[in-house]
Amino acid sequence: MEATPKQKFSALYTSEPQLTRALAAEFRHDPKATERYFSSLLGVKLGELTEVGCEKDQHVDILLKFEHKTIAIEAKIDHEISEDQLERESTVADYLMLLVLDVDDAADYQHMVARVLTWDKTLSEFPEPRILLSDVESLCTIKVQVERVLRKTLRNMTIPDGWYLKVNRGDSGMPGITVKSPELPNGDQLFGQIEVTRNSMKETLNEVRLNFYAGTYVDDVDKCYPPADSYPPPSWINNARVLYESVLEKDPYALGISTHKPRFVESQLGKRRHELTMKHLEDVPWLAKGYIETAIGVRAYSKPISEIDDLADTAMRLFTAWFDALEKQSHE
Repeated sequence: MEATPKQKFSALYTSEPQLTRALAAEFRHDPKATERYFSSLLGVKLGELTEVGCEKDQHVDILLKFEHKTIAIEAKIDHEISEDQLERESTVADYLMLLVLDVDDAADYQHMVARVLTWDKTLSEFPEPRILLSDVESLCTIKVQVERVLRKTLRNMTIPDGWYLKVNRGDSGMPGITVKSPELPNGDQLFGQIEVTRNSMKETLNEVRLNFYAGTYVDDVDKCYPPADSYPPPSWINNARVLYESVLEKDPYALGISTHKPRFVESQLGKRRHELTMKHLEDVPWLAKGYIETAIGVRAYSKPISEIDDLADTAMRLFTAWFDALEKQSHE
């Protein structure tokens, strides 16, 4: 059922968990339609629906037990899809399915599930569902919208051999394109992300801004942040100089690189990063931005999401030129 022009129903469900449980109730309320739908979808005879559960084994969103088989459904609207989560959930059912707004939202995970379902198609299988499609559409989906833009950009990019690029969400939960270079002769690796600029995740897509950071992969260990008087200094120092002199040619603005100083991190390793920067990069401290447990390098000025293709092109030109310069140096 959907609202008629005279009916202006407000949304009853205001979160993914609420909608997921409401859908589970639809399955339980009409077991024959549920069995008919999933049997047809899989091309198998499931038998009668015997049990419906939510967030039980491995915290599966919806678990449907039929006479002959069991189906697990992981339901998403704007939350992140996790490979680890899907792997765990696949152990508790004969078939694991992923329920999303659009099939393309599960593009990177189709190989891990038996079927990808969509909310609109699933709801349409019930004659008079008590969940309206407008309930689903009322939830904020800005992160998923950003991911769709990023995936489109990634599909149009030419990825160099040996490089790894993937749309995912960072530790802060913001969508981005992770970039990893092949390993350099000395074991170093360039790492970064084209990501949503801090505090710019708004309610509408055209308000979102993106930037990128590119650095030397590091970890939060003493080896990456020795005392400032240690010799030789950590490799990210040399790599930063190569970036400045050979790639940026001492002109960061040519590639839109920010020259604001890095934020001070008060942990012990954060203080060492600051001391190393002041000793070896005092004239160009902005070469030591990033995250002390991920990558140290540079960050670009932000651009509106409408300019994502240009931003991604600039990021990859910097990454690949930097990699080539470091590889050339290793052979000299």
